[in-house]
Amino acid sequence: MVQGNPQHSAYNSIVRSSNHSVQNQIDSNHSQKNVSSSNREKVALDTEKKDLHYGEQLSPEQKRQISELKAVEQKVKAHEQAHQSVGGNFAGGISYDYQKGPDGQEYIVGGEVPIQMPKSEDPEETIQAMEQVRRAALAPANPSSQDMQVASKASQAILEAQSEMKSEENKNADEQHHEDLRNQAIQKYQQQQGAFMRKPQTIFDQSA
Repeated sequence: MVQGNPQHSAYNSIVRSSNHSVQNQIDSNHSQKNVSSSNREKVALDTEKKDLHYGEQLSPEQKRQISELKAVEQKVKAHEQAHQSVGGNFAGGISYDYQKGPDGQEYIVGGEVPIQMPKSEDPEETIQAMEQVRRAALAPANPSSQDMQVASKASQAILEAQSEMKSEENKNADEQHHEDLRNQAIQKYQQQQGAFMRKPQTIFDQSA
């Protein structure tokens, strides 16, 4: 609720009293003094209200709880923002958990960022994606146990993709080796055929 400014009300009171009697002017000045005094009291009251909740003074323990909640909120925000920043396209939106403090305010006490773990038909693409997922999971200064689990799964996916790449490379190497042997055999056969065709023929002399 917006409250009027007491000084502005006093000013209006003085202006309206200009066409009244001297007694009214005196009463108006007296009213202005009272309003000024009330204004000072209001400032003091507003200061006290910072430590009030529902009109009751907050205890030292409640103030300590509020300080702790504020500290937790800052840590949670930094934690989840680190996940989201490094996760890039693989990171979803941040969702927060809230807790009401002794002052009636809502404070962030937990949160999470969904991370996709895509697997491509191309092992190399899978490795690149999982490396980013792992970096996102370990991005905060103090990764949680769930963060470590995500990082572990990403590492396992990387190992599987690397193994798949190695198998594919070995398969291609074997196929290439067999192809080389086949080409060598064909080349050797062609060389033998060429040598046979160039071999001179024996001419038999039938004269007596």
